[in-house]
Amino acid sequence: MKRSVSRFKFQRLSTFSTSRNNRNKGFTLIELFVIVIMVGILGAIAAPGWLAYLNRRQVTATRDDVYQSLLQAQTRAKQRSVTYEVEFQETADGVLQWSVHPKGTAPSSWEEASSGNVEIDTGCAGALDPIGAGDKFEFDFKGNVISVGTLYFASETSAAVGDNDQTIRAVDIATLIGGLRKVNNQCV
Repeated sequence: MKRSVSRFKFQRLSTFSTSRNNRNKGFTLIELFVIVIMVGILGAIAAPGWLAYLNRRQVTATRDDVYQSLLQAQTRAKQRSVTYEVEFQETADGVLQWSVHPKGTAPSSWEEASSGNVEIDTGCAGALDPIGAGDKFEFDFKGNVISVGTLYFASETSAAVGDNDQTIRAVDIATLIGGLRKVNNQCV
């Protein structure tokens, strides 16, 4: 008989403690409000950094695509013993495009920048503007560059200019024999 009485007491205590915990489950309105404010503050701190990272990444991807097109023009010029050029244009909605083709022929296809917010930056001293000034990058039949210069890319959303612009990326055609190099975060 003692066993049944002690079991009964244990069950009653157990039932009492679980029903008491059920009444205290959940969050109050003030606790939820504090959590929402904290998440908002963290988001406000992280958002500008994340957007800047995305802008730099888009500019870098466009610079790398143009670099590959320049190498392609140089290689084709050597292989086919013909002068090749890389020509640039902007569409009506501001998307940067370029084409690799033999000199004297009309471009048959245009490659587009992967992002619409990348522009050719002319804020650095000596920067080329192949869209406005009509400059083109040309490679002769030996792959030597005809026009030496640097092509800068930056995000359209960046308000900074020149060395102050953290999104600036460049392709530098440094020598007459066609030496190409990629440059980050600086005016050459």
